Amino acid sequence: MLLRFCIMVMGKFPFIRRLLIKKMYDNLAGRIQADDWRFMNFGYAYTEEKGSSVQLEAQDQQDQYCFQLYEQLLRQVAITPASSVLEVGSGRGGGAFLTHKYFKPDTTTGLDISDEAVKLCNRIYATPGLNYVQGDACALPFPDNSFDVVINIESSHGYPCFKTFLAEVKRVLKPGGHLLLADFRASEDWQRWQEEWNAGGMEKINAHDILPNVRLAMEFEQDRKENLIQSHVPARYQHFVRNFAGMRNSLVYNRFHNGEKVYWNFVMQKPA
Repeated sequence: MLLRFCIMVMGKFPFIRRLLIKKMYDNLAGRIQADDWRFMNFGYAYTEEKGSSVQLEAQDQQDQYCFQLYEQLLRQVAITPASSVLEVGSGRGGGAFLTHKYFKPDTTTGLDISDEAVKLCNRIYATPGLNYVQGDACALPFPDNSFDVVINIESSHGYPCFKTFLAEVKRVLKPGGHLLLADFRASEDWQRWQEEWNAGGMEKINAHDILPNVRLAMEFEQDRKENLIQSHVPARYQHFVRNFAGMRNSLVYNRFHNGEKVYWNFVMQKPA
């Protein structure tokens, strides 16, 4: 009952949602310092024969499905040794880290609203060209025309104003730069989401319904995520985290399987 109430409040009051999300991520990062918990997304499983374009090293294979949510977008744009990449909503940092490791841009910056998550990432991922900073997705602390690629994975649904976020992304992207976004919305919000995209001033290069791929990854990830929860989460928080992680028969899991949620990815380009 408490969980349903929190979800209802977060849905109706965007600024309360922002405060609650920051507090939640600060608590998760502060309490769970484990190096092996690098992602908090639902993942992506290929259903076609082509599969991933990246061969992960042995130590990274546990994060295959979570990173494929990034990889299936990154493969759609050109990332070169001169590229500058920004991830907005970098969370526990695994996405920015593996993007930097396997796609090899010149610089990768992870930005997150959680101070504790940023501290954790800068401790775990000490890599040349990779850094994490604290900041607000709707007031990005970067100059105009700073990045070739902006990544946003399962984060924008928590922002108080998606239009403001898009305006900030467009501002910090270089002319011709790309926004790569994968996220979900309530089914009844789908039309409004499309209108916000259309008003954002960027060209839509690609857009796909990836809900089947996400649901498949959720099934593949059940055992691994349960082991992480049991190993690192205090017992009194495990029910909440299981729901947050989309574990089988949780409220979130059921909403993804009964038509209450849509899940899409987008490749957008700032006019050159």
